[in-house]
Amino acid sequence: MNDYWKKWFGWSWSRHDLWEQCPRSYYYLYIGKWEPGIDGKRCKMLSKLISLPMSVGKFIHDAIKQELYHHSLGRIMSLDGAKRFFERKMEDLKHDPKSLVEYHNNIEISEQEIEEEKNNGIKQIENFFKELWPHYKDLEYIQHEEFEDFPIEKYKVWVVIDFISKHGDTYIVTDWKTGKPEDIENLPQMKAYTLWVNAKYNVPYENIKTEVVFLQEPENPQNKTFKPEDIDQFKNEIISDCKTWDNVTSIEDFELKPEKIKCQYCAFLTICEDGQEIVEKSN
Repeated sequence: MNDYWKKWFGWSWSRHDLWEQCPRSYYYLYIGKWEPGIDGKRCKMLSKLISLPMSVGKFIHDAIKQELYHHSLGRIMSLDGAKRFFERKMEDLKHDPKSLVEYHNNIEISEQEIEEEKNNGIKQIENFFKELWPHYKDLEYIQHEEFEDFPIEKYKVWVVIDFISKHGDTYIVTDWKTGKPEDIENLPQMKAYTLWVNAKYNVPYENIKTEVVFLQEPENPQNKTFKPEDIDQFKNEIISDCKTWDNVTSIEDFELKPEKIKCQYCAFLTICEDGQEIVEKSN
């Protein structure tokens, strides 16, 4: 197995989540492009594909990110500006859907579906500005949407935090999500964010408040301050993940976890014979 991929080896929530869903997808995304016998260029192209709902979520985050940049410079944020940005991205996607998993996997998307996703996205942006932002605008701004890393033992850990603010001695780590609400206890990425704030700003865990806001229901944010024992256990889980990934020797170490819907919407379906077989058998 080619070890070149280890130059970019490390832990992130997205890597952990993908491994849990399907280790074979992890292989194609992070390793396959450098493996002999695999079309590296095609693998790299496929790695950039995302589904329509994920595209909408990305556009929402990017629209908010753009306006938060203005806020960081002391400028006024614009709901209309965010909506125009989002609508332009959706229009571009409608006319050129080649970045979508659905396009490459022959999954039909109707104009009605795109319109519904567009309306849902606009509603979530409006919820951010009207329901959520008034609670944050007067807090001390720290940073937003920056790619950061820190070490745990010999392993690198990556995080990208939507928004960090400060109230008194408390750092507030906020993650806004565009999907359906779920329990914050099931979102270990917030523990990773807590670790990073502690490492970068030397802040005790009790002064780090994490909160998850689902933009479909912004009136019900979920808050959590993690205990030191929670964080210590999570560190061990990260190290365990990394040791598992670091010890793979062949594609056989990347288990296939077949499910019809999951395989249908996998970016690597067109090069994964096992996934294709599962989809064909289910039809």
